[in-house]
Amino acid sequence: MLDRQCDQDPPKEIPMRRIVGTLALLSGLVLGQLPLSRSEAAEAPPAKLTDLSWLTGHWSGGDGSSRWEAVYSSPSAGTLVGASKEMRGDKTLTTDFEVFRQDEDTITMTPFPFGKRSKDFPLVELDPEAKLAVFENPAHDFPRRFTYRLGPEGQLQIALEGEPNGQKLRIELELERVN
Repeated sequence: MLDRQCDQDPPKEIPMRRIVGTLALLSGLVLGQLPLSRSEAAEAPPAKLTDLSWLTGHWSGGDGSSRWEAVYSSPSAGTLVGASKEMRGDKTLTTDFEVFRQDEDTITMTPFPFGKRSKDFPLVELDPEAKLAVFENPAHDFPRRFTYRLGPEGQLQIALEGEPNGQKLRIELELERVN
């Protein structure tokens, strides 16, 4: 069969740039340096702190046993600050504040429970259209993950997840905008 192919017309020349391009594409796929689909090829633009502007405002609500108030500043000048308190009856149980900051292409949230600095939690997921932001620090016991979401009715949903003492724990808050 090989002899018969040689008797036929010789193959047309393939331009060198096509050969080089094909080899580059194949080597990129083999080495895992190129995306395999068009959807993977479309990179999302870098996150901006202004993508969290939907947090801005005064929020209030409860988790069934406590009342919560939270206030979030605007994300101007590369920093957004949040302050919250948990109340039961006429007593404040906890106070907390968070600092969200933009450093070049990275957004980090640092909580300050009872005014004491905790670990940094880098942004690991952001969907500006869905108004969802997730911050995570796998090395921390609790919380390990903070999820902020604006619900379908305009409520602020906050979830704290982690494993204190090896036990999974999730705290969910749903807050309504006060102003």
